Amino acid sequence: MHRIFSSIFSIVIAGLILFAAYGYSTSALNIEKSDERLHILEQATLASLSLHSALIARLQLVKGLVGLRKSHSNIDDEFYDFSHELAMSQDGVLSLQYAKNGIVSHVYPRDGNEKIIGHNLLKDQKRNGAVIRGILSQEFVIAGPLDLIQGGRAIIGRYPIFLTPPLPGKEMESFWGFAIIIIDVSSLFDESGITELADKVQLSIRGIDGLGKDGAVFFGNQGVFDQDPVLINVQIPNGSWQMAITPIGGWMVTVPQRNVILAIGILIAALSGILAFVFLERSAVLEKKVKQATKSLRKSHAEYRKILDGIKNEYFIYQHDLNNVYTYLSPSITNLLGYSTSELLNTQQSLMSDHPDNVDIFEIMGRVSSNAGSQSFSVVLKHADGTDRDFEILEFPTFSETKEITGIQGIARDVTDKRESQVRQMRAQAMFENTDEAILISNSVNEIISVNPAFMRITGYTEEEILGKSPSILSSQRQGKEFYKTMWESIRDTGSWNGEIWNRRKNGDFFPEWLSISTIKDDKNKTLNYIAIFRDISKQIFDADLIQKQTTTDALTGLPNRILFMDRLSQLIESYERDTNQFAILHVDIDNFKLVNETRGHSVGDKLLIEVSKRLKSDIRKSDTVCRLGSDEFVILLRGIHDVSIPVQIAEKIIKSCSEVFFPGDEEMFISCSIGVAMYPVDDRNSIDLMAHANMAMYRAKELGRNNFQFFSIDMAERIQNVSNLKTKMRKAIANSEFEAFYQPIVSCKSGKIEKAEALVRWIGSDQKLIFPDEFIPVAEDAGLIVPIGAQMLKQVCNDLPEFQSTSRFLESVSLNCSIRELKEANYVENFMNTIHSANIDIDLLVLEITESLFMDVHETVVPTNIRAFKNIGLKTALDDFGTGYSSLGYLQKFPTEFLKIDKSFVQDFETNAANKRLVNTIIKMAHGFHMKTIAEGVETESQLSLLKAMGCDYIQGYLISRPVRKKEFIGLLEWDNKNDLFAKAV
Repeated sequence: MHRIFSSIFSIVIAGLILFAAYGYSTSALNIEKSDERLHILEQATLASLSLHSALIARLQLVKGLVGLRKSHSNIDDEFYDFSHELAMSQDGVLSLQYAKNGIVSHVYPRDGNEKIIGHNLLKDQKRNGAVIRGILSQEFVIAGPLDLIQGGRAIIGRYPIFLTPPLPGKEMESFWGFAIIIIDVSSLFDESGITELADKVQLSIRGIDGLGKDGAVFFGNQGVFDQDPVLINVQIPNGSWQMAITPIGGWMVTVPQRNVILAIGILIAALSGILAFVFLERSAVLEKKVKQATKSLRKSHAEYRKILDGIKNEYFIYQHDLNNVYTYLSPSITNLLGYSTSELLNTQQSLMSDHPDNVDIFEIMGRVSSNAGSQSFSVVLKHADGTDRDFEILEFPTFSETKEITGIQGIARDVTDKRESQVRQMRAQAMFENTDEAILISNSVNEIISVNPAFMRITGYTEEEILGKSPSILSSQRQGKEFYKTMWESIRDTGSWNGEIWNRRKNGDFFPEWLSISTIKDDKNKTLNYIAIFRDISKQIFDADLIQKQTTTDALTGLPNRILFMDRLSQLIESYERDTNQFAILHVDIDNFKLVNETRGHSVGDKLLIEVSKRLKSDIRKSDTVCRLGSDEFVILLRGIHDVSIPVQIAEKIIKSCSEVFFPGDEEMFISCSIGVAMYPVDDRNSIDLMAHANMAMYRAKELGRNNFQFFSIDMAERIQNVSNLKTKMRKAIANSEFEAFYQPIVSCKSGKIEKAEALVRWIGSDQKLIFPDEFIPVAEDAGLIVPIGAQMLKQVCNDLPEFQSTSRFLESVSLNCSIRELKEANYVENFMNTIHSANIDIDLLVLEITESLFMDVHETVVPTNIRAFKNIGLKTALDDFGTGYSSLGYLQKFPTEFLKIDKSFVQDFETNAANKRLVNTIIKMAHGFHMKTIAEGVETESQLSLLKAMGCDYIQGYLISRPVRKKEFIGLLEWDNKNDLFAKAV
């Protein structure tokens, strides 16, 4: 029985010993595997650090291109030399590029890359995803690696360039284009050691276009990711790559060692029961130690992973002994702090700045050493260039084989950008609180969740009264359902809407506002919030209405002016084309009015004009319109004429009433008038020709002795023939290039220098006689000859500009006049751009002057399309002759312009004319409110200049400085301006 028990006991002991041996062998395997993963992890970490440093070192070159563009408006002269220096500083840089407006415009090196010039990145469906991401985030984006057409693989880095200050009328910085670098992948992997490491382990990298684990594999093969690899994330701008590493042949399995342990277990099992118990006890002790070692390894592994996972941005690794002498520094410290590793290794040089918030580094060292654990803290380090950089530090001790602390190892992460982002958020909050524009934020169901102080100030509502309500609480009910339907359709389709709208304050008052609504969506395109920003534009509308009234109404008589009359005439012709009605135009001119001004004075002449206007209004029917064209000329529009009897009766009545005595001053006065009559549609169906015919008839009445009226008739064809002859002469002049650009300086009121100029067309006939524009421009406009004349002018200006720029260091741009006939040409923009590209002229050097009367033709489809096209490609525009046309606040919003030119008719007498003085002052303030610069035309006296400068006018143009001159004389003015005070010379 005892033997059976001993046998059973021995068998049990043997089994326990075998079980312990098996457990011990398995634990040993786990220890070896953990040790092997830790070794692989160290290799992977060093490889990722090297790869990150090598990539960032090359991508930093793009910031040089960004700086070049922001500091130079003309980059052509600098780009190639600058790019050559950048490319030579790093291996593997295949190309550096600019893409203005998303279109590749500059390439280094040019040889072999000619085909890429003109490539539109935004329209490249294979690559535009990363491009658009870069514009929206305003951050660096990485594309690739991808295969190049010329062979090899490359990484493309694109940095969006946003220029400051913003363009006029824009809240945000203006997108200019991209700075681009193309990096050879093979060179990058060779320098970082990835290629060499791949010969020792199985290594694979995925994350094309910075998509991390979701991106495709571009180094190695996908199979490595399926073998329980060590995974390391490599951070790149706006994304990441993921690196996977396993040993060649897979993870280690030490079967021989395991078999030895099992054999020993069998041998031990054959020993006596006492020896079995003793050995079993020793085995238990060993197993306990194995578990403790395994647990320690896992803890170290977890801490190491925690350190690696915490590194998200640019960083460097360092190690120093207990005397603070550096024993290791990663190469990335050069990029981050500007120091080379050689100047810091084996030294005690401190990287700490003198910032008052810095911690005591020796205190941290003491805590790390005494606790034998990691310590994290923030610190400000000094860059080699003297600037401060914010870092977050994680330090932990290093140990000798005898477990003694030998020094400190640390990882330093640059968080300067993170801190600056926090500062920007604080600034944004401050702007939210302090801006003059009201801001309303609502949730996805359009419930108000936040408003700023400006909102409460403008609307009168408190925050408690408005939160949780719908924005419709502000509705004035002045816009119908169709208006709001269209508005919300725009918000749904485009994500935004802006426009003029009337709302209501808490006290019930209505007010106009300029409103912009934007949608905020998450990455799944789900609407999160709506942001509404608006400003009260009551004053702007009042000022615009004032200008509208004064620019369409004659200031002296209160009658409609030429612009309003031509508008009504065009509308009348358009409506009469559909029926058989007739109407008549009467052109009324006071005989010898110039003599009245010369002998009795302008004040008497003004009073006479006022009295004449009153008599004209009393002589016509209610359905008729009388307007003052200017000076002593009036025009009357007679509607619903069935025969000539009505024009005859009214013309006779006017002649009779104007012949009666006037009392404009202390003495009585007698005058007469001459009248020309043109009939629609008998005499013409075109408004301009009808006016011309009435004018011809009026001059015929003067030729016949004045104080009578004449109808336009065929015997006046001689005048028309003269016009026809002029057209023929002009066509020959165009063929012979007889039209020449004269230049009139535009001087800055602030600097007193010629910063701009206007190119004006002059006709130098074959006989060398100068023909002024007033003699041929109207005929050229009517005949369509203004288009080829304008083309010749543009070509001349483009040819002259380089010489002007080499002469003057102040001249910024030259403006050209654009006519309605040119803007109506469907291919006008294309021809314009072809001309400046052929001359290699930067578009920033040109300004297109458009008369405000062009706004009357916005119903044309081509005109607004061409204006928008010019604005989209960056061409600046100036609104010419402002104050004489039919402009409005709505047009200025629809077609924003950079410059507003105040017509000379308001400037020439505004020293003595209070109404014109107020009007000029109002125009300047309104223009500045729309972020536009003002140019005053016709400045001839020092007092006019002084008044304009006091009002804040930006530029002046006129005979005070210079008449329009030929190219050679203009260059002389620029040379004088470089060295002298032009204002002093003019005065």
